[in-house]
Amino acid sequence: MMSPALCSLRRQWWWAVGLAVALLAAAFFWLWTTWGLRPALSWVVPAVLAATFELALLRRNLPANHLPAATALFSGLGPANWVTVARGLLLAILAGFLVLPRPADALAWAPAVLYTVAIAADLLDGALARFTRRVTVLGATLDMEFDGLGVLVAVGLAVRYGQLPWPYLAVGLARYLFVAGLWWLKRRGRPTYDLTPSALRRIAAGLQMAFISVILWPLFGPPATFVAGACFGIPFLAGFTRDWLVVSGAVDPASAGYRWVARGYALVARWLPPVLRLGGAALALKIGTQIDLMALLAAGLIALGVASRLSALGLLAATCVDLAVQGYQPYHGGLLVAIIGLLYLGGGAYALWPADDALFERRAARRAAE
Repeated sequence: MMSPALCSLRRQWWWAVGLAVALLAAAFFWLWTTWGLRPALSWVVPAVLAATFELALLRRNLPANHLPAATALFSGLGPANWVTVARGLLLAILAGFLVLPRPADALAWAPAVLYTVAIAADLLDGALARFTRRVTVLGATLDMEFDGLGVLVAVGLAVRYGQLPWPYLAVGLARYLFVAGLWWLKRRGRPTYDLTPSALRRIAAGLQMAFISVILWPLFGPPATFVAGACFGIPFLAGFTRDWLVVSGAVDPASAGYRWVARGYALVARWLPPVLRLGGAALALKIGTQIDLMALLAAGLIALGVASRLSALGLLAATCVDLAVQGYQPYHGGLLVAIIGLLYLGGGAYALWPADDALFERRAARRAAE
């Protein structure tokens, strides 16, 4: 017999269905009035398919609406899960744009706005879950699945719009290939192994989502987007490859070879950032007088290793403005390499104030625990 809590959750699932119908209908009529009936009709199919997948996922996982260390179900989805559901429906609306040409004029901002709001909601639902003390297994499952779907859809759009080269689709497909690989191993009766702890894993995922959001803005284009894509995509895929080798048993984390590689990475993570800091600061001097004092201030902080990741974000903002004003110049490529390297690795050796490294790592650890 179904428990009262599960009955209540299934009634609320129908409210989620109603919300989906309302949002999709509003998006359809908005596209119809701003772009025309034919594009709106083309948009419907992938959007409805994505929303159907999300609603089916929600219904199947309703019995997981409990705390990780408990079995008692919450009878309501709670504010955090409702934000997650709404975020998923924004991604469903975004999915409809996959079959359409790149929109023009003001509508060109729609994909970027949809994905950016979805990312902001991703931050909000976790904060709400912690504030209300309802960090549920259901919420973690939906969050992970919607993150993967969002990256796949946004990468597909960026490739379709020519912002990224087609091999970048591997980034969008990485999680699904990983999950399919695990299914294949279990189906063949082969063992799987736990992932090794990694703060960089969640940092890379967060940086990837932020990058894809920016790449959808109708402000930038190749070659700058291709350079940035390589800098963001290669470490991301390298991390997935490492995780697959560990999970599949192809590599033993306790082996001497793995420890040797880990020590090599630790050396790179310590000594490469000072080179990136000095190189990025030197290149920033080319844009400092053209933008304002922000680039010069960020360059000085980066050179000294003061909050290197946060300073790199400031320099990245100045670089984006310079790209929009000046167009792509060779020094932009070097700046992007230095900035993105610092975002991944932090300040490294001889950083005067690396407090933001701990901030990034705590945020990554908290996201991994949700």
